[in-house]
Amino acid sequence: MIDLPNSNQLDIVSFSQIFHRQGLTNSYKLFFFKALFDSIQQGKLSVSFSSLSDFMFMEALPLIHVYKLTLGHQDLIEKKVKEFNLSSKYSSHQALQRINGMPSNEKTSIVTSYVMYRLLRPFYKTESFSGNDQNINNQLLNLINRDKKSLYYIDLHHQTININPLWAEYIIQHSKLILEWYKFNLIVFLQTRNPSTPNIPFKVDSSLVSRSLAAQTKVWDFARMHNHSLAFDIYLNQEITPSSVITHGTLSLDHVIPFDFVMHNELWNLTPMHKNLNSEKSNHLPQLTHVERFVDLQYSFYKTVQTFHPFSSNKHPLQDYEYLNPLLHHSNYDVHFDDFSKILTNQIISLHTIAFNQGFNMWK
Repeated sequence: MIDLPNSNQLDIVSFSQIFHRQGLTNSYKLFFFKALFDSIQQGKLSVSFSSLSDFMFMEALPLIHVYKLTLGHQDLIEKKVKEFNLSSKYSSHQALQRINGMPSNEKTSIVTSYVMYRLLRPFYKTESFSGNDQNINNQLLNLINRDKKSLYYIDLHHQTININPLWAEYIIQHSKLILEWYKFNLIVFLQTRNPSTPNIPFKVDSSLVSRSLAAQTKVWDFARMHNHSLAFDIYLNQEITPSSVITHGTLSLDHVIPFDFVMHNELWNLTPMHKNLNSEKSNHLPQLTHVERFVDLQYSFYKTVQTFHPFSSNKHPLQDYEYLNPLLHHSNYDVHFDDFSKILTNQIISLHTIAFNQGFNMWK
């Protein structure tokens, strides 16, 4: 848990409860707060309902569209994002076009129906509310707009949220910690709904992991110097030669299970591949018929690096394999193919199954 700094002027205890687990049936509170947080960072204390809803969709879009995470089957943001029909390499401009193409009332209803009222309900937990949803919203609206220390005020006439300068000052002063607090709550929310998905923190904050394969390429280049048979494209089922490079592009490394799912560059998930085909494969899953060839190539790579490893860094490159199973420790020269194959095959097929069920498409 992350404890927020105290304040003599503001109700920090109630503020810290706005993401209470029982109140997070959908993603709206999280993305609505993040929209307010970013507006404050930009110096905007008055934000339109439309702008807030745009931001909420944009914040959710990569989680749903790229990483294939679910926000919950009743979540309207997820339902609408899945209707956008964007390409796998969408741009922000394309996404905004889809969002702006939604009917105005349909788009802003994400903000106006519940979340702008219910986010602040912890501040008024001593109050008793009665009636249907609209009556409760009206009761909360009256309390929020009368409260001189409310996080924000709601202007239905101008369709804006007006942020209290006292809270804006607090959020700016502690912005780094509050951002981490938000991310923590978002990670817990997503992990609960995606229990089998690896590395959700890296999907919430992609700056935590690098996509660069420079270090891994260095190891593969070294291995190929000692074992020329490693220059092999498992998808074409042929050697990578000067002739095939002309046809299919230069040699690159491919994440067999897409990076957007695993969010790591472990050597046991990489294989040489022609660059043009790698771009075509993108974040798709391979056909399972390729797994046997992949495991054969991986074993040959593993034994080659184990035999000729010259690297002086503290981390042995085969340490990636040790994390899969202690049997694959780099000092264990007695690792037999059958054991290696069983460990790696189970890992790849397991991840492949989860990723496919989550929505990652197959590459044909």
